[in-house]
Amino acid sequence: LLLYALTTYGGIRSPDGEVVYRSCEALGERGTFAVAEGLEWRGFGTAAGRDGQLYPVFGPLQTVACVPFDRLGAAWLGGSEARAERTPAGISYHVDRGLFTAVRGGRPAAPLPHARRFFASWLNVVAGAAAALLFLLLARPVAGERTAALYAALLCAIGSLAWPYAGTFFSEPLAGALAVGALALLVRTDPRLVPAPAAGPGAAAGAGLLAGLSTTAHLTSALFLPPFALYAAAAAPAGRRGRQLAAFLAGTVPPLAALALYDQARFGALFETGRGVDPAAAAALGYGRFTAPWEGLAGLLGSSGKGLFFYCPAVLLGLGAWPALRRRNPALAWTLAGTALLRVGFVAARSDWHGGFALGPRLLVTLVPFLLLPVAAWLAEEPRRWRVAGLVLLAAAAQQLYFALAEPFVYLHLTNRPDGDWAWAVSPLLHLWEAPLAPFWLARSGLPVALVWLAGALLLLPLLGLATARLARRAAGA
Repeated sequence: LLLYALTTYGGIRSPDGEVVYRSCEALGERGTFAVAEGLEWRGFGTAAGRDGQLYPVFGPLQTVACVPFDRLGAAWLGGSEARAERTPAGISYHVDRGLFTAVRGGRPAAPLPHARRFFASWLNVVAGAAAALLFLLLARPVAGERTAALYAALLCAIGSLAWPYAGTFFSEPLAGALAVGALALLVRTDPRLVPAPAAGPGAAAGAGLLAGLSTTAHLTSALFLPPFALYAAAAAPAGRRGRQLAAFLAGTVPPLAALALYDQARFGALFETGRGVDPAAAAALGYGRFTAPWEGLAGLLGSSGKGLFFYCPAVLLGLGAWPALRRRNPALAWTLAGTALLRVGFVAARSDWHGGFALGPRLLVTLVPFLLLPVAAWLAEEPRRWRVAGLVLLAAAAQQLYFALAEPFVYLHLTNRPDGDWAWAVSPLLHLWEAPLAPFWLARSGLPVALVWLAGALLLLPLLGLATARLARRAAGA
């Protein structure tokens, strides 16, 4: 939580996030999801509802979860521009032409809207920290012992894209936390991982509820439902599989029904998110359509702008560790494999596989914890692997610190070109150090990213090395 707090941007930089925030503000102040005003990017992220008002085309949970943070900010600021000026907020890019102000290195003339968004943006700091804790609870029974689970949780929290994304206002941190929590509950029904599990159908129903809620945060979380449902049945003792599957499916009903009714209330159809209201506008705005998956597959895994193996290389250790998980629990191992194949295949077959202006493969961020989970079983299987594991953690954390410190959105706008996802000449992997600093408390310092990264690495990496060595000694003495 402290690392996420120290490196968060403190504002809203994406157009998606701005639309969600405006809906959050409307919900808190007027009791409606309808936004009072669309973006300057006319039509993006909103669609006209059946009552003529503009509604977000995104899931509602991020909007609802944001409300307490926004109301806290509104109460603290009290409408005071002077108090807003003293708030160390990052510049939000889609209000009062904030992007142009940020590019010029200036400060907004009216700080109050930016200060309000500063408070709202802390939602993902909390969601990211919650995801790390839930991953630890998931990894503990998978590893069968505490030290390997702690290592896997550290790797996921600060050695993966979970860290830089906790500083954004995208819905991936919230959706990912709920999906991890769902699988953590299902694992506790598996007698091969938890001796004499007492949870049973109740935990399966809770898992279904969390998985359904994840879908209301980001619609692509629906891709978790089929493999999780199969695991709910496979994890149950013989004779109880149908009951446990039914419990999981029953748990998904309330959030999915609420999502369908939300669509009905806005656009007059149970499964209309708003993207299909005006097909011509959807095409002009670049909303996704199905296409041949080959370009998307290559881009998602190996491109200079979006390649998972470049932006989160720790997942390579997770893939290599998968056989160890299969030896410990074949059902869970195949569940994770199916989860990965389904998401990667689906996203690759969409024209918007790149996820827009974002760091790395945004649409795979919620998959990353499940790619790293096998590491817990791999490390618990053989204590001599701790040295390799320690080196991987140090390298992965150093890379993600670089991503968390630099401001990718300004960089991506300044270097925008048609082949940007493939061009090494503008790849954030190599050139993000040219961007401004992202953390809210450092943004006005004028310090170069490289210098702050070096100072942060000199502080963080020795601490991680000591922590890993201590965990290794505990594992050896267990």
